[in-house]
Amino acid sequence: MPSSAPLELDLRRDGLRCGDQRIGNRLLPRLFARLLLDPQARLSALPELHRTQLWRALRSLKDTPLEGALQAEGASTGPLWLVPAFQRRLHVTVEGVAASPARLRRLLEEPGPHTPRTGSGLPSPTSLAALDEADRLFDRGAYLPARARIETATAMGSQHDPATAAALALRQARIARRLRDWQALQAQLHALRRLLRSPQLGDAQRRQLGARTQVLAAWHRYGSLGQPASAARLLAQVDATVLDYDPVLRCDYFNLRGMILRSQLLAGAAGSRDVTAVLNCFGEALRAATLTAMPDALQVSAANLANTLTQLLDAGCLADPAQNANLALQWLLLSEAVCTRWELAASSLLNAVFLLRLALENTLSLKQVQQQAQSLGLTLPGRSFCEFARETWAQRHAVHSQIPAEQRCAFFLVWAEQALRERQLDECLAQCRRVAHELRKLLNAALRTRYREELSRIQAAARGETR
Repeated sequence: MPSSAPLELDLRRDGLRCGDQRIGNRLLPRLFARLLLDPQARLSALPELHRTQLWRALRSLKDTPLEGALQAEGASTGPLWLVPAFQRRLHVTVEGVAASPARLRRLLEEPGPHTPRTGSGLPSPTSLAALDEADRLFDRGAYLPARARIETATAMGSQHDPATAAALALRQARIARRLRDWQALQAQLHALRRLLRSPQLGDAQRRQLGARTQVLAAWHRYGSLGQPASAARLLAQVDATVLDYDPVLRCDYFNLRGMILRSQLLAGAAGSRDVTAVLNCFGEALRAATLTAMPDALQVSAANLANTLTQLLDAGCLADPAQNANLALQWLLLSEAVCTRWELAASSLLNAVFLLRLALENTLSLKQVQQQAQSLGLTLPGRSFCEFARETWAQRHAVHSQIPAEQRCAFFLVWAEQALRERQLDECLAQCRRVAHELRKLLNAALRTRYREELSRIQAAARGETR
């Protein structure tokens, strides 16, 4: 005689629990749900009742309190029914909640295709136009005008859609990072963390937004606070699964990781083996940008890699300076070619600075560099490096206020040194005066001291040439 003691039965999509015992068969909760909805039914013509599946389901009840609760004429064919004596003893819940006909029917529903969430309302054409213009300006390095357009789009956008708010805040944060406006970046990080707590975000949205916020926080630690070790710890916590499907984030992640490893290497905190790890990071960032056709990210990654090669050459970290200088030049020209083709980086002097530095340190002529550039379909202006610098500045002068003071100082310094090399002393001293003017705008005290020392050296050499 079966016992008359009540049985607690909890039906779940991945199995069921009877008292303290869990039975991990996915078919059983569906069978019990169907039979509980119609206790008189004898199930036979159902797709679930595949011969092997039914046999395994009934076998999984053996040696459990539910043994004998389901009976079948054939263990692998059915029909199948619920024994009335057992049915009277069952106290049934679905996912821990008392079973009602509606909950039992929901348990039987097959999961359908995922339906994306919809926003809280269609954006206005004006806000979309402002956002499109902001992205176009950002891709061309016009960060301050891009910031203004995003503020316009934000004012016109939905205040109740966290996904839209997060997309706008992420754009503002990226602009703040490029401008080194660390206070603005910190404000956007606070906004993003508030949005992460929104119940309207789905799990996938929350994971992606959380990973992007984490990488931005690491940039803040590295760029604003000067804490590479702390930034590295934050990067280590980024969800690796998000990096696998978000190439924009992957590019940002590996660019920052490469910069952190580079700073640690140059500070003597790592061995020579880490040179490869540094270059691999920038190579992976470049790969992510290339595979997804992100021209701005491609330009930044190529410039970071070339800059790193230059710094490693300066520090003597590369075994073959001549070969690696040529490799650095290839990356520089690739970066410049990308910028030219996509009309990018109109307010950046990075590539010009690196090119002039490499030319100085490896006694390259402009003709040599121009020949290599032609293989990439790139035309470099001028008949000498001084003329190249003048042409470059003439192209950037209209947007000079958008170029960071650090870049302007570095450009005028290397221009002055190149003029000294070409014996154009008046031009050399003119660029020295520009450097002295720009030095007052540098916030980084260590960089200001370093540039002032370089300026004094160039001025002294120029005065010596005039005697």
